[in-house]
Amino acid sequence: MANPQEQKWLDHFISTGDGHEATKLAYPNAGKNAKSFDDAIYTRTSQLKTKLVPELLERLQVKLVTGSPEMLKVISDLAKGESVSDSIKLGAAKDWLDRANIKPKEEASQKVQIVINNQPVRVDSSTESRAIIDVDIDPE
Repeated sequence: MANPQEQKWLDHFISTGDGHEATKLAYPNAGKNAKSFDDAIYTRTSQLKTKLVPELLERLQVKLVTGSPEMLKVISDLAKGESVSDSIKLGAAKDWLDRANIKPKEEASQKVQIVINNQPVRVDSSTESRAIIDVDIDPE
């Protein structure tokens, strides 16, 4: 569980994304007596990031979920916008569909013609590793 200083660091880090500034704000005396102030801030920031991973992940997840409706509106506006390029519209539409977990079915197939004893053999295989082989051989 994060202490009050760590909570302050988490708040600032999550709102700005700047771990070093968050460290300077939450720990104003960090690095004051160190040979290198920047090295001390960097070290303390790294320690906080490592120690606070569970709290950080939980709070980031909440921020992502609560911000999702607004971001979906941005994607929707881009996809429908008249003043944006077609590539931006396409990208926004793909992002929307990806988030809805709607993707086109991916299927590949290969067609090969095989001849055995002057008789054609049809082979049709796809990514599902199935093959259909039709052989019509007239006995001589």
